[in-house]
Amino acid sequence: MAKLEGTHHVLTASITDSGSPVYLARNRNWTPVLEDAWLIETAEECERELAAALKQESYVADPYSFMVVVVDGRVDPLSQREAVRATGPTTPLRRPDPAQSQL
Repeated sequence: MAKLEGTHHVLTASITDSGSPVYLARNRNWTPVLEDAWLIETAEECERELAAALKQESYVADPYSFMVVVVDGRVDPLSQREAVRATGPTTPLRRPDPAQSQL
């Protein structure tokens, strides 16, 4: 099976206080929405922005880049891990409260 190649780089990190995933937007603010991420075209530009993001670790933790494919304006991560981070957990965060189910 051929390995897919990405068309763009995206920088991501986790909010230091909450652990929520965020993506670097073109205005260099962080956004929780992958579709609003800055689609960086070159590895060199990505490295420069990653170096700057590493200096923001009081706000975001462990920034890194990953590759995406842009098809018809839709941003698709190449890895399943990044797809899950972008859409949320694949299992419920907690069991339902029994008292709530009787209402």
